Amino acid sequence: MSTLPHAIILNGTSSAGKSSIARALQDKLEGCYLHFQMDVFWDMVPSHVEANTQNFPHIKSAIKDSAHALLKHHHNLIIDCVGLPNQIQEMQESFKAFHVTLIAVKASLECLESREKQRGDRKIGLAHSQFLDVYQNIDYDLEVDTTILTENESAEMILKLISK
Repeated sequence: MSTLPHAIILNGTSSAGKSSIARALQDKLEGCYLHFQMDVFWDMVPSHVEANTQNFPHIKSAIKDSAHALLKHHHNLIIDCVGLPNQIQEMQESFKAFHVTLIAVKASLECLESREKQRGDRKIGLAHSQFLDVYQNIDYDLEVDTTILTENESAEMILKLISK
């Protein structure tokens, strides 16, 4: 394995299971990996302002730049994001000096919608609105389907990939 800082990018819709997989990976990986969550940036927004890219048109660039700064300072990251193809491409370009593993975290639409309702902390329909766009035209190193895999099974598949 490379001595370069490592970014494991978990890309998928809301409620796909990215955060659960990230926590499982943190428990299983050798060394320290920071769980870098896009949601944390949105949580910074005051409650009276809608958290969206219309109100914050440069937030996704700021998120990418923040991750880049951590990698530049030799922190390994598990990046938990909802990235459209152009955003993932920009991230890969920005991180080309580092070791990057790109993982698609998928689930069936029915499963995603059920999780949204169970969680109660997501806007109903968010995953549906992202479902068709998030996975298009992206060449992933691995895809995990959390409709059928647990977070630990998904993490084990990722570990097997990166240990090669």
